[in-house]
Amino acid sequence: MSIDQVRSVLLVSTLVNFGALLIWAGLVLFAKRSLFALVSRVLSVSEPTFNAINLGGISLYKLGIILFNLGPLIGLWVVG
Repeated sequence: MSIDQVRSVLLVSTLVNFGALLIWAGLVLFAKRSLFALVSRVLSVSEPTFNAINLGGISLYKLGIILFNLGPLIGLWVVG
């Protein structure tokens, strides 16, 4: 696999992951009540705990995207 192919894979992966992150954040921002109602049917969790889990999950997911997709992509762009 050449560096150009790795760059392409990392770019597509980064875009797909940021898209998923935007969908998740959009659901939490704009449909929090209905999302909480859906989750609370399955799990007995309070609303503050639900908010903390979502905030932590979004933060960790974003950090993972930056570390494992965007970082290597920028590194490959700098190298060649």
